[in-house]
Amino acid sequence: MNRRWKNGAGELQESPVFVEIVAWGKQAETVATYLTKGRPVVVEGRLQLDQWETEAGEHRSRLKVVANRVTFLGRGARAGSLVWSAAVRLCRWSWSPSTARLLGILLSQLGCPYERR
Repeated sequence: MNRRWKNGAGELQESPVFVEIVAWGKQAETVATYLTKGRPVVVEGRLQLDQWETEAGEHRSRLKVVANRVTFLGRGARAGSLVWSAAVRLCRWSWSPSTARLLGILLSQLGCPYERR
């Protein structure tokens, strides 16, 4: 997933955004077998914040998604409509502020408007 924006000169900029996803059990086996780079999926799960201190005493943290369900969306034009329907389904739920922020970022990367209500 890439973050896109226009700089002060109006030029389109792009930067990759990496979201770590953790899956376990049969779900992990299915993902390892069928998920390929660029294949669209919807990941439903919970956010987990890991925090630690390095040997040098620096504080580190990492936010990741622990998957409850991974839905493969297919390929080509049909995948775009499936992404949109999944996004609409996600917008109907109530979200904590941190989850809503992450959802807004993910949906904006897909070109879908999202406003917290």
